[in-house]
Amino acid sequence: MLSRLKYFGKKPLCNLKECRAPKCGNFVFPLCYRCLGVIIGGIFSYYITLNIYVSLLLMVPFFIDTTLQYSHIKESTNIRRFITGILFGVALNIFNIK
Repeated sequence: MLSRLKYFGKKPLCNLKECRAPKCGNFVFPLCYRCLGVIIGGIFSYYITLNIYVSLLLMVPFFIDTTLQYSHIKESTNIRRFITGILFGVALNIFNIK
């Protein structure tokens, strides 16, 4: 991870692919759309109460999209990455201890 810090502001630190990260002018955010969605969904998950079955169901699109992209069957879009990341982040509420 420390070797990736030299790319801060130029590429996302999670996957080093500039095309998958939000940009503001020449600055590239340090997280890709998917990781950003997981964090935002995780923040919202604190305020949402779901049972384990709904949480597991919300995780399915994330794994399908990731698997299809990784196996080169279908390339994911940034919007799809962001939405599946949010759903996965919300599903993380099964680990939320209140």
